[in-house]
Amino acid sequence: MTIREENNLHEEKLQEIASKASKKAVSDTHKNGLPVTILEGNEIIRLYPNGKKEVIRRVRGRYIDAEKLPTRLMP
Repeated sequence: MTIREENNLHEEKLQEIASKASKKAVSDTHKNGLPVTILEGNEIIRLYPNGKKEVIRRVRGRYIDAEKLPTRLMP
């Protein structure tokens, strides 16, 4: 295995761990009845436990295509 292949494996594992931790944090926060704030596309959104989304602000000059992220925080 090359160093590049090994680095790619470590990066994939780190992304997997971060994704699981993020999902758990959102779930735990919602279980306590609190909203979370996320960046989706170019919008800062407050996501409530009942699924309601409130756009707080639109961000200029920065765009993250949520559909292209490895996994979504919420379904």
